[in-house]
Order: sequence, then structure tokens, then C-alpha cells
Amino acid sequence: MKLYFASQPQFDKWAIGAGQKYILISYHFIRKAKLHLPETMREYLQTFRDAGIELLIDSGAHTFQKEKSTVNYQEYFESYLQWLKENSDLIGRYVELDIENVVGLDKVNEWSDTLAKNLPTPPIRVWHRWRGGIKVWEEMCRKNDYVGFSGFLIQQGGGAELPLDKIPLFLKIAAENDCKVHGFGFTNPRQLSSLPFYSVDSSSWMAAQRFGHLHYF
Repeated sequence: MKLYFASQPQFDKWAIGAGQKYILISYHFIRKAKLHLPETMREYLQTFRDAGIELLIDSGAHTFQKEKSTVNYQEYFESYLQWLKENSDLIGRYVELDIENVVGLDKVNEWSDTLAKNLPTPPIRVWHRWRGGIKVWEEMCRKNDYVGFSGFLIQQGGGAELPLDKIPLFLKIAAENDCKVHGFGFTNPRQLSSLPFYSVDSSSWMAAQRFGHLHYF
């Protein structure tokens, strides 16, 4: 299982220095950090390549919705696509712009098809419970080589997108279709020891700077 450390530009050096080999970076945070200028971006991404790190690129959809950002979604998508095209040789896999709760699933599917046609690899498609139930998941696993779902709470006290007791069935269906599964924000050690995800990510390691803790890697 690959454990990606979800990072932000100001913390990347700590993850790299700790010897991590898998790091998730968000396009949303890169834009906010003004690291999207081509000459700066190439140097930034090259630091990961030089350290032998495999990058997973997140679209930032969850973050900018949580922040209630005012965003022109079509412009954001076009910017994301252009950035991925310019830097495809320095990054690994990347995630679709999964905001169907805002723009509708047809638009998300259109964007994801565009990404697949213009980049060396297709995006990681993301299941959300408002897309539908297990039949939708089965179809996603048949049509894609890499999919995921979130371990985040929808809202405080609202429960996870996929109940814990349903996860083994979802992973079984994916395995039957030779489809990899990523668990977004899903890093409970006791659960992961028995759940065969292909990859997961966590930002929990960054919480140390908020609470005065020191992690030993």
C-alpha cells in the first residue's frame, strides 16, 4: 500500500527531509502559493524528482469547496489541464475535478474525458455517494484503472461517505476488475491493516505544527 503524505508547499521540505517516497500535492494550494509560473513550477517539481519521490496530484476540489472560495469552475479546470500538460513529465497520477455537486456529473465526465484525451494517463475517478450506489461503483471499476473515494466526513457528525462496513465489498469489486483504489484522507492505522487499498493519503502529519508535537519518521 502506498501512503501519500498530503502536503502544502511550505511543508514539503519536511516531508522530503523525512525520507517520504510518496507525496500528494494539491493544485489549489500551488495556485495560492503562486508557484504556478512555469519557470518556478519546473524547479519546484524537480525537487521531488531529484529526491526519488512519486507525486500524486489532487485537483483541490474538496479544499476550495470547504473554504467556500469564489471560483470560475471552467477557468479553474482549464488552468488545471494546462498545468498538467506542461508538467506531465514530472508528475505521477492525478485526480479529476470531482465537483459534480456543483456543476453536475455530466460536466465532470466531460472534463475527465478531456483530461484523458490530452494527458499520458487518465485521471483517478472519484466515487461520491451522491453519484449513486454500488452499481455506479461497479461501472466505475469496469471502465477505469484507478478510482477512489473519500474517508472524510461529509459534515460534522454526518458520517463518512462510505460506511466502514461497506469498504471491503467496494475493494473486492475493484479487485475483481483489476482496478486500483485510493482512499482519500483515509489513514486510520487499525483499519488500514485489514483494508487492501492500493494507496491512501493523509494530512495528519502536518497537524503537529498546530499542536506543538514532533513526529519521528
